[in-house]
Amino acid sequence: NVQLDGYEENHEDYPILAHAPILFGRREMSNTDVPLALAYDKRETGANENRRLASIEYTMIFSNEDGGTPPVGLVHYWGRYTDIEWIYRVEFAADGKKRERAFFQGLDHKTLPFRGGLENEQPTLQVVTLNNLFSDSLTTKLRFSLPPILQMPTEGPRERLMLEAPWTWQVSAKEARRERGRVADSLAVSDLRHYLFIEFAAQPLDTARAGGGYFVTKYRNQELEYASHLGSPRLIINSNHAFARQTAVPLLSHTKPEDLLRLDFVADERGGPIALTEISGLFSLDEQDMPRNWRPGWRGRVELQPGERVRFYVDGYQMKRAKIMRLAENWFFKLDPWLQGSVEKWGEGEIHEALWPKVRMGASWEEQGFAGYSGVAWYRTQFRPEVSWRGEKLWLVLGKVEGEIEVWVNNKNVEVSPRSQDSLALPSRRADLTAHVLFNQENSLVIRIKGNGSIGKPVGISNVPEALLLEGQTQTSY
Repeated sequence: NVQLDGYEENHEDYPILAHAPILFGRREMSNTDVPLALAYDKRETGANENRRLASIEYTMIFSNEDGGTPPVGLVHYWGRYTDIEWIYRVEFAADGKKRERAFFQGLDHKTLPFRGGLENEQPTLQVVTLNNLFSDSLTTKLRFSLPPILQMPTEGPRERLMLEAPWTWQVSAKEARRERGRVADSLAVSDLRHYLFIEFAAQPLDTARAGGGYFVTKYRNQELEYASHLGSPRLIINSNHAFARQTAVPLLSHTKPEDLLRLDFVADERGGPIALTEISGLFSLDEQDMPRNWRPGWRGRVELQPGERVRFYVDGYQMKRAKIMRLAENWFFKLDPWLQGSVEKWGEGEIHEALWPKVRMGASWEEQGFAGYSGVAWYRTQFRPEVSWRGEKLWLVLGKVEGEIEVWVNNKNVEVSPRSQDSLALPSRRADLTAHVLFNQENSLVIRIKGNGSIGKPVGISNVPEALLLEGQTQTSY
């Protein structure tokens, strides 16, 4: 069924349609680098009743480009397999109606004045390069006259256009599979369903020195980490100005959104300082090559020097910047063979800890002069959280624990989770201290253990338990 809609001159969308470029393609564009969707960016000046149309710029999404940026650069540096190019810009006179000047994107991405022909007042342009740049002279008859149905995003990267027309992902994914092995360097690009796409924004802190960075992911049940730049400095995204971009990280087949544990942003080691301001979206392609959203993103501001990284963990349906509080390595310690501590409630009251010896947490008491003892023992220390922790969960995280365990914070007994047998570390234990913690002052922490005397590393406090459990246990794969 075909439905025709008419637009008279008084319709607000009339100028957008009336000035949309008609594109003539290279001969081979009937089956490669096909123009898929036309978008527009309308600019106005004045206010209220004095507002008038100032300019309209048109941008095309092509299914790919056979020259210019290789596939590995498109996927990792731009976060897509398509080519997105602005074509034509028209500027209007003071009346907001009469065409005053017009420009197009020519060879070498130069902005050139448009002097070509018009068809029913619409400009005609020719694709003349393998990376989809234009001429205002026509040489072929292969014609694409697409309606400008997409509006350029007002924030975020221009790649959001593809999420508004998700079928463009389907077309480009099929073209990527077809072209593997045919296009130079295409072997470096996997099936597009094997990537996690990340949309983010950043701002260099020194405009005289470009700043940027790349992402590193850690997935559940995978030993390795995966980096968006594949270890190549040429694939690190950077700029002298604030930018919003998209990139991609390798994703193993059958990996699901809930398998994402950790996401790091690493400031370019060879660039300038940079502020990460937003991780606005994460998505992958499903079996039908359609975008599938992952966890919600993050918004804030983290300033990083070259080579520094900021770490985010997935906690339920949130992405949190990981915070870790190191506890003292040496704790007060006392054996309790006659169960005196339970009767005297050492976990709930004062302890004359000056009379207690100290042991190193993370090692068994048998290794520290108490060999042969099996039974109950007590550990005690203090910690002082800064007020910046307010509003965060404070999890006590312990490594492998041999025996039964109880925990008190500020004389209040807190529940200890059952043994964790996940793949993050050796069986771990954790306790939520949040409700009883005092900020900017000393807090007491007491642990009672019954067993063979072992609390393994890590030992600390974090807003996300995995932040401690995963530290130092992975290596990066490019």
